[in-house]
Amino acid sequence: MTVATVALWTANVIVSPTCPILDRHPALVSRVHHGCPFRLDAAMCAAAFGQVAWAVPETCRRVLEDIERGWFTAAGHLEQTEPHP
Repeated sequence: MTVATVALWTANVIVSPTCPILDRHPALVSRVHHGCPFRLDAAMCAAAFGQVAWAVPETCRRVLEDIERGWFTAAGHLEQTEPHP
């Protein structure tokens, strides 16, 4: 969760100041009429959707134990035979 939070804050720091800059660029305004920041955001959302669709496995109709076992074996950890106290 920490990595996701840092990534989100980093993206916000990059995107927030660039939107006004892109919106005032004369060549971009003449071509896309103030739509460049929104198209850039849409492209980033599409890339993020593709990454999630590719990297996150489907968990529909699977019990929680099977999902957990799949994450442990994919990460290279040994399967747990006893629950933690």
